[in-house]
Amino acid sequence: MMEIESVEISFAKRNPYEETLILNALYRHALMDLGYSMDEHIENIDMLRLFSHMNLASSRFLLKVMSFYSNALTPLEQRIFYTEVLEKGRHYLWWWFEYANTKEYALAAHCLREKIARYF
Repeated sequence: MMEIESVEISFAKRNPYEETLILNALYRHALMDLGYSMDEHIENIDMLRLFSHMNLASSRFLLKVMSFYSNALTPLEQRIFYTEVLEKGRHYLWWWFEYANTKEYALAAHCLREKIARYF
C-alpha cells in the first residue's frame, strides 16, 4: 500500500511579505522534489506528472498553487502572483510591475495578499 505524505501550511502572525517568501520557498522546493528545475515556470508544469505523484506532498502543493493561480485570481493578480511570489528574485516577464506602483497595481496586490492568506 502506498503511503501518502501530508503537509499542512498555515501562516501564524506573519506579515504579507513573509508569507510570499515562504510560498516562494515552498514552490521552488516542491519543483525540485519532483525533478523540475527550481526556475521552472508554472505554465510548464505537467499536470499528469503531478497527478501521478499524488502520494507526495510536493505534488499536492503544486496542484494547489496551480489551482489558485488559474481559478482564484484575476489576470492582473495572476501577473502579480507570478512576479512577487513564484518568480521572486529572478528575471521574469513582468519584472517592472512592482516599480509601476499604480493605484490599480496597489489594489490588485492588496487583494492578492488577502486571497493568499485565505487560500493557503
